Amino acid sequence: MIIYSKVASVFCLIDDFYKEYNQIINRYLLGNPSKRPSIMLKVK
Repeated sequence: MIIYSKVASVFCLIDDFYKEYNQIINRYLLGNPSKRPSIMLKVK
């Protein structure tokens, strides 16, 4: 179970980094955030 513990700790570090990074980036975004949710279009 040592491998699982190391993998879980890596994912926790990445998650913590992303949360802090997202807060910093949101301060420097230009304009207003979109009110519509983003969706993928189906192309036939």
